Amino acid sequence: MKIEVEEVRKLEEGKHTGVITDVQYRTEPYKYTDVCIEINNATWTVGYPTTITKDSKLGMLLSRFGQRFKVGDIVDPNVILVGRQCSLVSIMEASKKDPAKIYSKIVSSSVKPLVTAVKTDQAGMVIDMTNE
Repeated sequence: MKIEVEEVRKLEEGKHTGVITDVQYRTEPYKYTDVCIEINNATWTVGYPTTITKDSKLGMLLSRFGQRFKVGDIVDPNVILVGRQCSLVSIMEASKKDPAKIYSKIVSSSVKPLVTAVKTDQAGMVIDMTNE
């Protein structure tokens, strides 16, 4: 198989919007859930430890997307996340192995559903938000 050499991809530092296209699971070197997000026709991945509690990173992500759960529930992140529009923040970070190499990283706690409409009462207080 022949593979074309590509340029290093970089995601500008700052706020972005995208669509969650897939949720993948890996076990090496740890159990991680990778959320794939398409931004400007390129797919970026952000990982979360594969543990769902009310305080875990994955649990908090699912809660931000509207999932309510209690101990013992069975939850499918694919059903909750895939196809949803989101906003996120990316940063540039130096590699731990080679600090001269800089790469783009999505801040895992910044991934949130994209709010498309906000309803307010007469006093201007938010009473409902519509998420994509």
